[in-house]
Amino acid sequence: MLKIIIIKLIFFVGLATFTTNTFSQRFINMKRSKVMKFLMQDISNRKSKIIIKETDSTILFLARDSNFRKLDATYHFDENNKCDVILTVVDCDSCLQILLNDVLSYSWFKWKWTKLTDRLYVTRSSERMSLEILDTNNSTANNYGYIIRREKRQDILKYKKIYQK
Repeated sequence: MLKIIIIKLIFFVGLATFTTNTFSQRFINMKRSKVMKFLMQDISNRKSKIIIKETDSTILFLARDSNFRKLDATYHFDENNKCDVILTVVDCDSCLQILLNDVLSYSWFKWKWTKLTDRLYVTRSSERMSLEILDTNNSTANNYGYIIRREKRQDILKYKKIYQK
């Protein structure tokens, strides 16, 4: 029993160090080279097994280590090479809650998330971001996650009109 508690504690401590640093909304609108620089700095500060894969439009960040659970983050870049989508996936519901709490309370740039539904949050129109929690009800895999998107200003206003009636 003590071994299980210690393993869980190690996992949550490991996850907490990844949260705001690696998977937050601060990467939205950031140039690809700068995102990569932050990710590489994050990797160099830890002994965890991290895999980074790149394509023309994405960076895939995979945390694989026996000390904590699986964690994947995909950063998508638009035609101007700026980050427009971050997809974060973990393999346990409580892990997702830790990440979500961290992202939704993160106030580095004084973002304020407004909850529109149980699965959808938006920021002020000027920041133009949405956060959607993935629907896992129909999934047989243990994948839990969320997507942060840079939205067009009119889409954020539309979300607010639809959901705040």
